Amino acid sequence: MNASNNSPLDIFAERLALRNFPRGRIDPEAIAIKQGIDFTYTSLPEAVDGFVTDESGRLAITMNERRAPRGSPRSRFTLAHEIGHCFQSEPVGSARIPGDGSPRTTGERASDRFAAHLLMPEPTFRDLAASLPAFDLRGVTMVAAHLGTSVTATAYRAMELDLFPAPAAVLRWNLLGERHGRRLSSHTRMRGRDYIRLADIPAPGTVTARVLDQFRAGLHRGAAHVMDWFTDLDGYGIGHQIELSEEVMSLGQYGWLTLIRPFRP
Repeated sequence: MNASNNSPLDIFAERLALRNFPRGRIDPEAIAIKQGIDFTYTSLPEAVDGFVTDESGRLAITMNERRAPRGSPRSRFTLAHEIGHCFQSEPVGSARIPGDGSPRTTGERASDRFAAHLLMPEPTFRDLAASLPAFDLRGVTMVAAHLGTSVTATAYRAMELDLFPAPAAVLRWNLLGERHGRRLSSHTRMRGRDYIRLADIPAPGTVTARVLDQFRAGLHRGAAHVMDWFTDLDGYGIGHQIELSEEVMSLGQYGWLTLIRPFRP
């Protein structure tokens, strides 16, 4: 396990997953039961996915089935997220609210990471990715289907594990065409500050720009220049003239996802 960037909570999540499910899909409900954490599913009108309460000294998670059906990727991630809160110092009253682009608290980010490490432990994820003939956005969807996670969460995890050559990034767009999330690989960040800033809107002529403009479904591929996406590059540095592979996938009601990475040699 590459623990250099992992917190103790991240490492604990992966050990918990691998100890109970050494191969294949992790069942967060089974883990909650084994850890003595109660959970229930109900229909709530509030825009909250789940929350933790203290029932007479016993932690309990309430899941909002109105937001996501039980067993769906979103519901599984929410349950794993709330389990993460149970292992933090102040879990009671913690709630997972759908992201609106606003900054998240340290506790929420820690629980998101816990959920990612629990549902997508590094050894399992790497083995699945390596078993595919090509690991691209279609490969991400195959890993997501195997692990029972969303395509977005799986793409973010792949980026965290540096499974794409640098420079590489994943960007999520909402239905209005606004950037709603992003992840850079750590190897991309190591290239320097010029590679930190990503475009807020897709450059004209890129595959993403066309797909968002035409509200297109499905998966689309094309080429882009590195300066189309990394907006601080001036074209004079080493690596400022790279041609990128650009893939864009529709996420239905959740918008679109763009993966950019160098073409394979």
